[in-house]
Amino acid sequence: MRHLEAFAKGDLDVLMSDYCEDAVLITPDGILRGGGEIETFFEELLANFSPGSTFEVSQCTAERTTAYIVWSGRSEHLDIPFATETFMVRDGRILTQTFTSQMYPR
Repeated sequence: MRHLEAFAKGDLDVLMSDYCEDAVLITPDGILRGGGEIETFFEELLANFSPGSTFEVSQCTAERTTAYIVWSGRSEHLDIPFATETFMVRDGRILTQTFTSQMYPR
């Protein structure tokens, strides 16, 4: 999945090009609406999960317009033993995404 590769490389431009204009990202901290709010979320996450960090997808399942992933990672700043995301896609772009994780500062 191109989105996962972009995250692993820290490529914010490619990440954001995957979203519909009216996309939403649902997190434990609330709902982020539109590209500006979603981009801020990824800027903050990528600042702590720089290129060269480890990133492993343990499950990736897709059915129709929905994809589900489970992953873990480790960076200079964070340990992420568990993260899960669900993507709902419209016309090849992310319309709705959920995200939750366990993250611990190193």
